[in-house]
Amino acid sequence: MASKFQHVSLSPGRKARIVYLQPSTEFDSPIHCHLKEFSLDRPQATAPYEALSYVWGNTAETHKIQCDGQPLFVTYNCSVALRYLRHMTRERALWVDCICINQFSNTEKSNQVKVMGEIYQNAQRVLVWLGEGNEEITKLIRKLRFKGSFLSSFYRGKVPSSFGLRPFSKDMKSPAQQAFVSVLEHDWFKRAWTLQESSVATHIIILYGTIGLEWNQFVFCVHYWSSSFSRHVWRPMSAIRSREMYQARLHGKEKSSPNSRPPTRGQLNLRNGPDFGVDPSKTASINGVALLQLSIFRAATDPRDKIYALHHMLTSVGVKMQDPDYDLAPQSVYEQVTVALIESSQSLWILENVFSPQRMPGLPSWVPDFSQETAPHELLNDYQHFFDGYSPSVASQSRLILDGKIIHLIKTVAERIPTPQTRSNLNINLSLEGGARCIARWAALALNPRSDGTIEQSMRNLCLNLLHPNFEDNTNSTQRRQILEDGFDGFLDTIRRCYDSKPKPPFKRSILKNSTTSIIQGQAPDHLFSAIWKESMPPASKALVDAMITGGLGQRLFCTSNETFGLCQTDIKPDDLVVLFPGTTAPMILRCVGENFRLVGRASIFGIEKSAWPHRHAERGMETFTLV
Repeated sequence: MASKFQHVSLSPGRKARIVYLQPSTEFDSPIHCHLKEFSLDRPQATAPYEALSYVWGNTAETHKIQCDGQPLFVTYNCSVALRYLRHMTRERALWVDCICINQFSNTEKSNQVKVMGEIYQNAQRVLVWLGEGNEEITKLIRKLRFKGSFLSSFYRGKVPSSFGLRPFSKDMKSPAQQAFVSVLEHDWFKRAWTLQESSVATHIIILYGTIGLEWNQFVFCVHYWSSSFSRHVWRPMSAIRSREMYQARLHGKEKSSPNSRPPTRGQLNLRNGPDFGVDPSKTASINGVALLQLSIFRAATDPRDKIYALHHMLTSVGVKMQDPDYDLAPQSVYEQVTVALIESSQSLWILENVFSPQRMPGLPSWVPDFSQETAPHELLNDYQHFFDGYSPSVASQSRLILDGKIIHLIKTVAERIPTPQTRSNLNINLSLEGGARCIARWAALALNPRSDGTIEQSMRNLCLNLLHPNFEDNTNSTQRRQILEDGFDGFLDTIRRCYDSKPKPPFKRSILKNSTTSIIQGQAPDHLFSAIWKESMPPASKALVDAMITGGLGQRLFCTSNETFGLCQTDIKPDDLVVLFPGTTAPMILRCVGENFRLVGRASIFGIEKSAWPHRHAERGMETFTLV
């Protein structure tokens, strides 16, 4: 943004600026303000201020304000927020990034980013500006204020249980529903910077124009209606979860109490707050990776800000971060934080997040591309290998040296199950039909086992691998086993009939209700299987195939030299290695590149025994790998 305003350089030390917004009785009158320096080492001596959390909006559309008597250009969204925040008779102390930081100095930006978390944490309030709003938004905010307060009181036992939740048992109706969706889908929940700004704040107010909503009221409403707005709440939930994690650590509450997290609709009726706690000794390591997972889908104009936007929080949870430096390339910043996460957690869990559809050029294979705005991964619940005290070596020239154990060599790679390109019913149905054909072709690999194993054992192995992503938790193992047992015989029989090259009795008319004999005859086995799945497969077998398609979406199947099946999202090749590393929760796939190796991605292989996993002190069967 072009500007004639010249910031006065900050004094040495941990200093920042506060902007004092001058009062006006006229909404449209020119905006006047002045800046004042303060010390972060003496927060008690600083006058109370509020920090603005907002999105810049279109940087090409700027508006002029007067700062210390000189013209300064800010974005339209910022100028509108300032007009609404301006008092009529007294000045207002604020911290606003585009005014308080010299955006044209990389040195100052680097220094200010390092302390930005403290600025928001020390603020009297953080003002989340979501725009001017409209009549429907105003009505919605008023409803959320009342309902959020009631839900909070009910959950904390301040309302008699006999009162019940009858007034809130129905789903939200339009147009309130549309207004709520517009709030949940607001760009504020999509930006990298706002995650830290809301997480560290002591008090948050959400603002639309002149009407405000307390953060806790918003949180209770989001949790309560999460099932009704499941497609829209995951972004706000990342902000809510991040704040919970940070505040729990800040106040020494490593294990969530029943009153620390709002419940869902069903839990509200039971007044039974869930326990989302983790081992206190492991909290710092978990949070470092988890915070990055919660922010990975968020956007930043500068790719370095995907890391720097969380600098304060990552440092606070024990990650030894390098000082922000906007003169570094994004690749160097990403490598720095990956090394810091590995060393601080003494684990390799971050390597399991390397996969992304595209990767930034020049990035080492073992460094995640944090610039990708992908949907957040589900946080793993199995930490048994995570805290193994593993300390790999980080060599020069972007090399990571690890000790691991080779367990498989990939021999066969099958095609990928297609994912829907859009959410239209047509695309989803086409993707499912393609998935059914793909399952049939994958199953053909299990029809000819090359060892003493039977076809049934091989096919069960395939099914369990595909069911594993859907039912990964131990609590769901019974459900996984039940789906397999109920539908396996019918599934195996259909596969055998479709691929049996010997003369076989014709399918009964009931098998394909609307098909002709000519379609059955000469039909490719995979297309025949898809037709049976679509029209007349027994319900239990169809449920099994449906679960397998869902578990395999976007995945490639591979078969190893000892006939073990596995799944991987990346483009694996024959002769790739499947390796177990101490400090990871899943097998990793490596590809030989000269004397070194490239990390291809994470594999999902059902049934690996815990005894097969190497520990950091293991010597037998371990080899050294240099990742580039």
